[in-house]
Amino acid sequence: MNKKTLPRHIIGGVAFTSGLVLYAPDVAVMALREPSGQIAVKSVALDPVHYQNKLIKLFFVRGLWLLWNSISLNGRLRRMVDQTASAMIEPGDKSTGAKHKPSASLFPTVGLVAAVLIYGAVLFAIDLWNAVSAGQNDAVQTNGVALGLSLLAVAYILWKGDLWSYLGYHGAEHQAITAYENGKIDIKNIGLAWPYQNRCGAGVVSYVAIFLVALGLFAPELTFWQTVALALVLFSLSYELVHFLDKYSAHLWARLLLIPGVLLQLLVAKHPHADQSEVAYAAISELVKESAVLKSQNPKFDEMTLD
Repeated sequence: MNKKTLPRHIIGGVAFTSGLVLYAPDVAVMALREPSGQIAVKSVALDPVHYQNKLIKLFFVRGLWLLWNSISLNGRLRRMVDQTASAMIEPGDKSTGAKHKPSASLFPTVGLVAAVLIYGAVLFAIDLWNAVSAGQNDAVQTNGVALGLSLLAVAYILWKGDLWSYLGYHGAEHQAITAYENGKIDIKNIGLAWPYQNRCGAGVVSYVAIFLVALGLFAPELTFWQTVALALVLFSLSYELVHFLDKYSAHLWARLLLIPGVLLQLLVAKHPHADQSEVAYAAISELVKESAVLKSQNPKFDEMTLD
């Protein structure tokens, strides 16, 4: 099947330490690995009306809307995952002794805090370099301590967030979406799919980070709130850039420009284990069965293989 015949930018996902959630405009599907090793699947209806609003499809506006919708929707999905994961463990059972332990993930909510800390660490590192070059010992000590504390805080967040499980499920989420867009949903094709995706939020963040680091070097006089406001503008513009490059990803020049996003994904996603790909398969299989929007926008839906 021709990949271009399938709708793109219509399926999103969120990875957690015990599974993942995939969603279309009208439904979200959660798939978690239970302590017994079985996969728990749960779907919840979403309101697709706001996706039809022409305003949010405008250039620049859609990037800001995507940011807001991601934050609000991800919070709702996380609560669903946490409630389901908690129900899998009997009260008072501190350890299931099983290979797969459902847990409340620190991602993506605290992941945002980690991103802010990383950005602060970058600014502290720049100031530290400038202080060392200028021989300002007091500034060197201050920025050195601030940089060290920021990195320790990030390390703690990643450790408590069960980083390795999250990375695998993040890669599995990408695999499931790629397999759908390639027109073939089965466990084999999901397992073979590339675990890094051009349209991952990391791609957008990578360009925002590049622009902000450049501003830190060439415009250090900006205040914190000015930087935050500018970051929102840069996020929307970066989204438009990634959207444009993904459209022409068959060309070498576009693939080269997408490299920053892929490199950043090496820090936030990895090739999943086979059991994590199975969880992703369970989620995407249920999603395509439940979503009327996917069925209506996919002209070759019936040709897809669903085991």
